[in-house]
Amino acid sequence: MAHKHDTHFIPSPFKAVTQYENAFVRAWNNNMAEAVAEVLKYIANATAVAIKTGQVGGTSILDEIEDTEVEKAHQVGDLHPNGKWVWTEYAPGKFDWRTANKKKKTTQKIWEMNPEIAKLKTSAECQKYVEDKGYISWASDIKKADLKSAQLICSALVNLHDLIPYQRIKIKMVKLKEATMDASDGETIRINSDYFTTFDPSKYYHRTNDKYVTRNKESLDSVERLIKRALAVDPNADVSKLIQTKNKLAEKIARCPRWTYGDEFTLAADIVLHEMGHILNAQCSGGCGHWKNPMYRLSHTPAEIKKHLQLNDERNAIFQRYCKEKRVLSEYSTTNPAEFFAECFVAWVHKDKALPKYVSDFYDKYFKETTPKR
Repeated sequence: MAHKHDTHFIPSPFKAVTQYENAFVRAWNNNMAEAVAEVLKYIANATAVAIKTGQVGGTSILDEIEDTEVEKAHQVGDLHPNGKWVWTEYAPGKFDWRTANKKKKTTQKIWEMNPEIAKLKTSAECQKYVEDKGYISWASDIKKADLKSAQLICSALVNLHDLIPYQRIKIKMVKLKEATMDASDGETIRINSDYFTTFDPSKYYHRTNDKYVTRNKESLDSVERLIKRALAVDPNADVSKLIQTKNKLAEKIARCPRWTYGDEFTLAADIVLHEMGHILNAQCSGGCGHWKNPMYRLSHTPAEIKKHLQLNDERNAIFQRYCKEKRVLSEYSTTNPAEFFAECFVAWVHKDKALPKYVSDFYDKYFKETTPKR
């Protein structure tokens, strides 16, 4: 007799156990699907070359392709996607992965154009460059971005990985109602296609930051005019509430120099770094609500989870202290702990002296004591 089963396993009488199993199976299937797709992609490429070229000197062209691909993929000094190994010539003509003792010192700034990516001619080539390094999923979509944006986005991702070896992420281009970019689940960044098909950093900076400053000043001027008018009509008029509003606006102008952190000339990279701040907060300590994901608890030890909770509590306490500062990096950095982490992360990467030392020290400690993990 045929039996119909809704799932492949017997559900547990405990709902939480079933949820964990379902989450594990979904994650396993997704990872296997990506791995199989990568293998099929390689086989298709090798087969196409073999058909086109045929046999060379009695050696299968597939063997030559494989040797060439290995040679291309592994150059001495290359860092493994796990961030812990480096491709090393440990004996004359013998190569293997070895534990990286120290990262190569580089003068390359994270927000600057990567020299190798600057040579690429299309957005698709930029995406493939980062894909081949294992930093983004094959399911990513940067091809629709204009070339300059694709180069800057991919440069920021490659340069940042040299500093913090984050786990592979996925980038999608979609229409977003308001956000320029957003990040979710510790592995996905969504890019607003309305901005990055023809990204104009000057126009965006003017819309978000210059206009923010102008609106605040206009509001302050408007309140001051109302006070003057009220007192002109009646010198004894009660304008105390208007004065309170005026003082709050003046304090806000002095305290918040901009809406969101970023420089006009490094804006594309800075936007990516902001979202990577969210990604890293999730991958390193289950931040941004990622600790609620069943897979997070399955992939971390109780000791790691305890440490992460302590770091997240410390982040929240530092956020409260930061919000009391007379001057902050941006108004957006004061909205909640998650945005505080992402905004200040960009400033930390830039080594901005405007970032309070106790905040900078926290990032130093945070990334020293954690390892990105999906």
